[in-house]
Amino acid sequence: MNVNNFFRTLFEDTLGLDVLGLDNRFADFVKLIDRNTLVTFSNLIPAKYLTYLDLSDPRNIVRKDRHTLGVEYYIEDEVLDKFNLPILSVEKVEPNNVGVVDPYDPNSSAYYSSLIASRQNLTLEGVFMGSEYTRNRTLIDSAIPFKMYKELRGPRTLYLRNFAYEGEVELTLKVPWPNIVSIPEEYKEILLTLCQYDIKIKLWNELKYVEDVVTPTGNLNLRMDWESAAKEREDYIQQLRLKTIPDRMGPVYFHIL
Repeated sequence: MNVNNFFRTLFEDTLGLDVLGLDNRFADFVKLIDRNTLVTFSNLIPAKYLTYLDLSDPRNIVRKDRHTLGVEYYIEDEVLDKFNLPILSVEKVEPNNVGVVDPYDPNSSAYYSSLIASRQNLTLEGVFMGSEYTRNRTLIDSAIPFKMYKELRGPRTLYLRNFAYEGEVELTLKVPWPNIVSIPEEYKEILLTLCQYDIKIKLWNELKYVEDVVTPTGNLNLRMDWESAAKEREDYIQQLRLKTIPDRMGPVYFHIL
């Protein structure tokens, strides 16, 4: 997203702060957006980020003094460190061993990968037996108690249990957006609306005690009718939360520019 166009649209075209003589407050409003609005937006529409973790590397394993059912790993990534991004959740843990491709080797990523159907391997028997295969797979999965389990413990600690795979895995993480530049243009209107509410709330709390300013051309009234901005912000956030999951999830990964 173009930052200059975004802030110009917000401050001048939408709120008209330049007409009110609040040009010197633009830097404070930018800090408010980074501190407050961007956090709210990231909680509603988090960003997706891919990173990789080597389960075989003992340096990634969190030391423990007693035997446990699972293993804790520390997620180390330069981009997360650079922008100081916390991990909101871990969505997927997928094998990523491209060196060994053996569907019968548990240490191979192909062992855990799903089959991709093509026109060459589709048969009439396969179509008829597909529903029966799904039923049998469901019965087997429900009968085996040892399911793969993942849990985010702490800011960077990932707990894995019943993972027989020992190679490198690909982690799909939910993280906050590092800055406005990284947010796609498709979310511009949502972010603009949230920024408007936050700026109106701040200005209402500051200017509601200011009397009319006397100017050579007349009195200037800075007390805008923004008393309902806080309630409108809550209603708008509630509307975003009621939308479907694909609308609330970031479909793209953020780009570092």
